[in-house]
Amino acid sequence: ISKVKMKYDDKVKIKGNGDLHIPTLVGDIVEHVPVTFYAENKSKIISSLFVKTANTISFKLGEYDHTKTVIIDPWVQTPTLSNSNCVWECEKDAAGNVYIIGGDSPMKLRKYNSTGTVVWTYNTPWDTTDATGGWLGTFATDLAGNSYVTNGSTAALQKINTSGSMVYSVSGGSTDEYWNITFNCDQTKLIIGGTKGGFGLPPAINGAIFDINTGDGSVTSTKIVGYGSATTIPPDVQEVRSITSSRNAKYYFLTFDTIGYINQNFTACSTSPVFKINNTYNLSYKCENYRPDNGNAGIMAIRANRNFVYTQNGTAIHKRSLATGAIITSAAITGGISTSPGFGQNQVGNSGIDIDTCGNVYVGSGNAVIKYDANLNLITSVALPFRVYDVAVSYGGNIIVCGATGDNSNGIRTGYVQSINMSACDPMILFCCNAAVCPAGPFCSSDSPFTLTPITPGGTWSGAGVNATTGVFSPSVAGLGVHTIAYSLPCGTDSISITVSACVTLTACQETNGSITATSGIAPYTWYNQTTTQDCSACFFGCAAPPGCAVNVTSWASFTTGTTITPPGTYPILFIDSAGDSLQITSLSSLPNCSSTCPVLTVTSSNVIND
Repeated sequence: ISKVKMKYDDKVKIKGNGDLHIPTLVGDIVEHVPVTFYAENKSKIISSLFVKTANTISFKLGEYDHTKTVIIDPWVQTPTLSNSNCVWECEKDAAGNVYIIGGDSPMKLRKYNSTGTVVWTYNTPWDTTDATGGWLGTFATDLAGNSYVTNGSTAALQKINTSGSMVYSVSGGSTDEYWNITFNCDQTKLIIGGTKGGFGLPPAINGAIFDINTGDGSVTSTKIVGYGSATTIPPDVQEVRSITSSRNAKYYFLTFDTIGYINQNFTACSTSPVFKINNTYNLSYKCENYRPDNGNAGIMAIRANRNFVYTQNGTAIHKRSLATGAIITSAAITGGISTSPGFGQNQVGNSGIDIDTCGNVYVGSGNAVIKYDANLNLITSVALPFRVYDVAVSYGGNIIVCGATGDNSNGIRTGYVQSINMSACDPMILFCCNAAVCPAGPFCSSDSPFTLTPITPGGTWSGAGVNATTGVFSPSVAGLGVHTIAYSLPCGTDSISITVSACVTLTACQETNGSITATSGIAPYTWYNQTTTQDCSACFFGCAAPPGCAVNVTSWASFTTGTTITPPGTYPILFIDSAGDSLQITSLSSLPNCSSTCPVLTVTSSNVIND
C-alpha cells in the first residue's frame, strides 16, 4: 500500500487528529482519517493513517493478513450524468456496493463497488420535460442489490437486477404518482408514497400509499392518507413525499403539512389505521428546490427506529414520538437551506436522513453532512463542496452522501457521491415483528368489557384493566383516564392508548361579551369546529368518474384550548374535556347566560349552606 501515493499542487496538512486538509479558494476540503477493513469482514478494522512527504500523501497500515482483500476509504466520485449532472438519491446493498440515481433526460441508475469504482450504468426511459412525459421519481435498493426505480407523475416502476439488467417494467394506475419508496420488513414488498387522483371536477390530489409486490410490480393494496384539491390557492395538496418503515410494524410518512403512520397490514382493523397530525413544515407543491423542471418530487426527510421517528425540513431536524408524532426535541441544521415560493410555504434546498444501529442520526445540509446522537446533540460534521440530497449509513464506519452544487436555477452543476468515514455503527436492519393492536375506545366507565384485537395473535397483554391472556379490557376496572395498553410478542412490543371517561353531560354558558365558558367536566378543554373534504378514493378518474363517486367527508378540527373561548362564528362547535366527554353546541343562543347560571356548591364540612 505504501506504493499508492497522491500528489497535490499546493501544500496539504495533516492535523493532529490525523485528518488531511486540502486548501481551496472556498476553504479546506477535509479527508478524514481512513478506515481500513477486510472486504469480506467489514467489522474487522485495520489500523491506518495518512503519511505526508512534502506535498505527497500515502498510507500506512498496521499488521494485516496479506492473503485477504483490504479496502481503504474514503472515496468520492463526480459522475458525468445527462443534462443536470446531479445525483438525486443514493443507496447501498448488503455487500457495501453503492447505487445512485441522477441526471435527467434520461435519469440514470448507476452502481459502484465498495471502493467507488463504476460497475455499470442503466439508462431509465424517463426524463423530466413535463408531467405528461413523467417527472422523475425515486428508487430503492434491497440487500441483494436489486434496484426499483420509478417515474413520478406518470406512475411507472422498473426492477433492475444486481447485474444492471431490467427484470420488469410496469405502469401504475392512470391517476397514480410514485414519489418515495421504503421496503417492508423482509423486502418482499415495496411501500411507495405518492398520489391517487387526477383531473376531475374539481381535480383531486389525494395522498396515497401503495403496497406493491416486488416480484412483479403489481399493486396489491392502496391506502388513502390525505384528501386534497387543486382548486384552492395555494393548492390543498396532500401528496406523500417521504416515507419510511420502522421496527414497530408501522410506515411513517410526510405530506406537505402532516406527519402520520399506518399499520403494515393495510386492512387488518375495521377502524381507520391512519394516524396523522400537523408536521409544522408547510411544504409547497414543489417541495424541493433542486430538481430541474420537476413540478414535484420526493424528498429524503423521514427515518424511524424502534425508539423514535426523525424528520428534517432543510433547516431543522426533529425527534418525534413514535406514538403521536409530537416533537420531543429539535436541532438546527447548520448550513441548511429552505426558501419560500409564497403563501407562507417552504421548499427545502437539501435533504437526506439516516440512523445507525447505535441510534446516531445523520443529516444532509447545504454544505455538510452532520452527525447527532439520539437526543440531537451534535457529535461531528464533515464540510462538503455540494448540497446534500440523500444520506445512507453503510459499513465499516462509513456514510454514503450524494447531491450537487447549485439548485434548479443553475445551468452548470456538479454532482457528487462520496463515502465518508464518520465512525458510524452498522446500518439498521428490519425484523418482521407485527405486534400492532387495532385502535379501541373511547369508553365510558360503565361500558361492558371489550376484547382487544391484535394483528398477530399469541402474545400477552399488560396495562390497567386488561386481562394478560385474553386481551379483554374492562373500563370500570381500568378507571378514568388515558391508559397505555401494551401487547408483547417474543420479537417485540407495541401499545395503544385507551381513554375511559365518566361520560357525564358537559355544560357551557355564554358570557356577556359573546365568549363561551365550559361549566362542567374536567379541564383542560379542547374546542373543535367542522371541516369538509372530498373523498375521491372510489373514483376512477379524479373526482368525476363515475358520477357520484366523490363523497364529502366532514370531520372535526381543533381550533383552540381553554375554559373560556371566543367562538369562531360558525356552528356547530364541539368541546371535549380531559376525560374524553364532549358537548356539541349548535348555536350561541342555545346556551344560557353565564350570569344566570347557578354555581355548583360543594359541602366541605358538616355545616349547612343555604343558597
